[in-house]
Amino acid sequence: MTWRPAHDGYQVKSLGAGLEQVSRRLGISSPRTSAAIFGSWAEIAGDQVARHARPQGLRNGVLSVVVDDPRWSTQLRWLSPQLVTKCNALLGQDLVERVEVRIGDISEPPSGWDSPE
Repeated sequence: MTWRPAHDGYQVKSLGAGLEQVSRRLGISSPRTSAAIFGSWAEIAGDQVARHARPQGLRNGVLSVVVDDPRWSTQLRWLSPQLVTKCNALLGQDLVERVEVRIGDISEPPSGWDSPE
């Protein structure tokens, strides 16, 4: 018996393309977008802020950021317009509309996050 595709007419896509499509449908950022923001966080936020704040994800235009202290929460809220501008400049499109800040543990990367290869 010779192998043949189960359904004729389906176009084979790369795993990355499939993930991009699923991400769009769910309203979450694509892996590439997340990798760009996470990988450039120190440049986006500045070294001092980056030591106390970590991006957690981007969903429906909202960049979620966790800070390790209430004082940094206030600082991030004040800086949020600049963070939005810098993220969008990095991405080359307006994907970040606002920043949402919460206080938490920044010692661990966000669940489900794999560093870019």
